[in-house]
Amino acid sequence: MERLYKHTLWIYILPIIVFSIYYLIKSYWFLPHDFANYYFGAYFLEHGVFSSIIYDPVWFNQNIFEVQKDVFASYAPNTPFLALFFWPLTLVSFSTAKLLFNITSLLLFGYALRNLFDEYKIPYIHYLTVFLLFFFPIKNNILFGQLYLLLFFLISEGFLAYKKNYYYKMGGLWGLAILLKIFPILFFAFLLLRKKIKGLIILVVCSVALLGISVYINGIDSWAFFFQNILPKASKGEISGEFIKNYQSILMFLKHVFVVHQTKNPFPLIDNSYYYHFFLLVSKIILVGYGFYFSFKNNSSLQTFSYWILITYLLSPYGSNYSSVLLLFIVIHLFSNNFSFKNKYKFGILFLLFLISNLPIQYLFDFPIPISFLKLFLFIILWSVLIFKEQISYKLHITIGSIALMISLFVTNLSQQNSTILSDNRNTLIIKQQSIIYDYSITNGYLVYKYWSEKGSQTKKTEYKVTSINYDNVYVKDKNVYYLDKQLTDNTANKLKPAIVNGDTLIYLSDYKRGVGFYNFQKIMINN
Repeated sequence: MERLYKHTLWIYILPIIVFSIYYLIKSYWFLPHDFANYYFGAYFLEHGVFSSIIYDPVWFNQNIFEVQKDVFASYAPNTPFLALFFWPLTLVSFSTAKLLFNITSLLLFGYALRNLFDEYKIPYIHYLTVFLLFFFPIKNNILFGQLYLLLFFLISEGFLAYKKNYYYKMGGLWGLAILLKIFPILFFAFLLLRKKIKGLIILVVCSVALLGISVYINGIDSWAFFFQNILPKASKGEISGEFIKNYQSILMFLKHVFVVHQTKNPFPLIDNSYYYHFFLLVSKIILVGYGFYFSFKNNSSLQTFSYWILITYLLSPYGSNYSSVLLLFIVIHLFSNNFSFKNKYKFGILFLLFLISNLPIQYLFDFPIPISFLKLFLFIILWSVLIFKEQISYKLHITIGSIALMISLFVTNLSQQNSTILSDNRNTLIIKQQSIIYDYSITNGYLVYKYWSEKGSQTKKTEYKVTSINYDNVYVKDKNVYYLDKQLTDNTANKLKPAIVNGDTLIYLSDYKRGVGFYNFQKIMINN
């Protein structure tokens, strides 16, 4: 019987092994994609040129171009520690490094999954269920050289260590996950609310120790720049552009509904930025509020942990297909609790997870809201099913909702500013731009700009006519534009090359509401 049992295991995992080998081979010749961000960040660290400049996308791409062609990368929003983590892989070529990383990630992912199956006594046939549910996330992690298979190992093994009170192992694994991707910092809240103070202290110590090692090697300036510039922008979904439907986040949905942009979102449903900030804060408080409930109710640690994993997606300003593999914790919770496909509730959750992980949402972006945010609404439905299946009293629902509304009203009203800022989304120069513009000029009476792509530096002519241009008496000081010594902007965005064109319009490059260094044209009408 034991021999048959082992053979049965191999029958279930053989398709997964064949699948993995196929995509490992394919990844070797696949486009550089996300792995280029990790590898070349580590490459520049190895060559002693790692500093805050690493977050400048033009500098980053120009220097990569000297080493490898056909790469289009951006180090943001990654932490400096990530370059240190990938440092050993710079000993081999890019393609070999990507292959080695993918093999390691798959092995660790399989090891962590096997440990979860053994811990919760899940039948091995559900390896195939996991494979079908997360087919595209696993495939994309391999092809793109992404981190999330490795992160699953770190988070999963850390969770099992937490269950067994092995707090030093937990602290090391979760501390590493936090330094690689900031979002696992929510595990601090998980430990605090579960009253695991010893574990919380050890996690803090491990995270600080890893941060100290990185500061020593990466340099304090890169970390200072990350905390002061990159993290604040990333927390608002500003990694590259302003309006990215691919993120499928609550933040990005509310942006499309309430925030106007002259070129990217000219017709929001309601043009009111107050509503955007208010409803964003309401949603965050409600999500965390139910996290308090799950943590204090004395639910199983796996159920509570699964909830916190789920809300990291809903709290995050940007999402991705390959990160969906972390939703596997919800699947493990279902399988560990007398799972049966005849249970409509559990089968419905699996179906939602299948759609979330495998739905080709890129084909929906041209549709109006809410269809263009279908994946987000599937997430919200999944969250709602998990919440209301708990048979929570209406009093608690009302209490959490009321607290969220009161705090959001107070904070939003307090933060409202009657500002006279002129350089906002309404003052974008209407051109069909590329993502990384870094210079412009006037050629034959038209605005021409330079941008960077995987093919290197490119030039594009616009339809914007320019009869005159003047750089006198206009300059940038302390990240703001001045004309005739009068300050015309009032924000902390980076700005480049201001000029007066056609006698009445000030134009300049700015990364306002965009990722650091992802410049866009802005304009201000002036009266001489």
